[in-house]
Order: sequence, then C-alpha cells, then structure tokens
Amino acid sequence: MKKVKSISSIIILLCAGIFTKQSSAQSVADIFLGETEITWLGVDYSGMKFIGPLDVSATQLDDYAKTWNDLYLREPKKYNLTAAFNKQNIPSNLSYIEKVNADMNTDKVISSDSKDMTRFTKETIAETVKNYKIKGSGIGLVFITEALSKNDEMGSYWVTFIDMKTSTVLLTERVTGKAAGFGFRNYWAGSFYATLKDIKGKLYNSWKKKYSK
Repeated sequence: MKKVKSISSIIILLCAGIFTKQSSAQSVADIFLGETEITWLGVDYSGMKFIGPLDVSATQLDDYAKTWNDLYLREPKKYNLTAAFNKQNIPSNLSYIEKVNADMNTDKVISSDSKDMTRFTKETIAETVKNYKIKGSGIGLVFITEALSKNDEMGSYWVTFIDMKTSTVLLTERVTGKAAGFGFRNYWAGSFYATLKDIKGKLYNSWKKKYSK
C-alpha cells in the first residue's frame, strides 16, 4: 500500500511540475525573460480615433492599417521589435489583427474631441483582446491604437501582452509617440517608430522592474 501511495505521489508531483512550467510561460514576469517566445500580432487600428484634419479619405484607413502593418514587417531594422523588447527573435502572426482592421468602421473614426486621445482604459483593452478570438497558445504582443492626433502630431498606443490560450491580458501599458515623416503613411508610421525607441530606451526596463517580482 505504501508503495502504491509513493508512486501516486510521484505522479502527482510530476504533473504539478509540468503544470507549473506551462503556467509560468504565461506569467507577466516571464515576458521579460530572454528565452520566452513572444509572437508579434501587429498593430490594431480598428478602434482608433483620428483627431483633426485627415489628409486622406476615411474609407482608406482600413487599407492604411494593412499598409502600416506590412511596412513594419518589411523594415525590421528600422521598426526593431527584437531590440525594443530584448528578444533574439519575434515571430509574427498578423491574421487576427488583419481581420479586425479590415472590419474597421471608418464612419466612426474621425473626431474633433481631444479627449478621445485618452479615452481607453485597461478594461477597454481587455474587451478588445477578447474580440480577437485567438486560437493558439503562448504570449502574443499587440499595439492597440487609441488615437492618431494630427492636432498634437502624436499617436497613442496600448502595448499589450496577451495569453493567447485564454485571450486574456497579461500586461498593458499606454505609450505615445511623436509622428514624423514625409507623406501620410510614413508620418503616422513615425509615431509607431517613436514608441519603439522609447520602449528600448527606458520603458522596457521600467516595466521589467515593475512586473518582474
């Protein structure tokens, strides 16, 4: 009887160890470990507001959402995710974000209210992530665009890490970036570029200190 109990105990401990290892891969602290794989999901523009005069037709914005996401992948040395998030490699899967961006309601994008620049909350982000309906596992990274403000020459994004298996938010932080560049595409891509510079320069380390406890 003791032998049976001992074997059962070993099995329970082994299962607990496996479960702990799997769970730890989805923890906030593990985001900041170099060996933890992060999947780039893209930049979600579907719920953004564009504040101020728009230089293109509003109906073109869903096309620009795809153009921007393609640009970030085509020019990895400039839009350097691995450097910003201290990873050797960040694989990508844009399929979920491409779908929500394609469904953008462009009739409701334009705004004249400066308060729309700061209208999102962590609860907003959690609801947005649930709509992705991700089928997979591991940790995903998405930038959720709150607003692009021509008046302020600034883009506002929520940098969000997701447990893809449960579609829950592990970490989300609001970051703004100064827009810069020639032409509509490059100008607003410049705001994304500026956020990456800030993350690499100081924000990543401050988040690591805050969440790696």
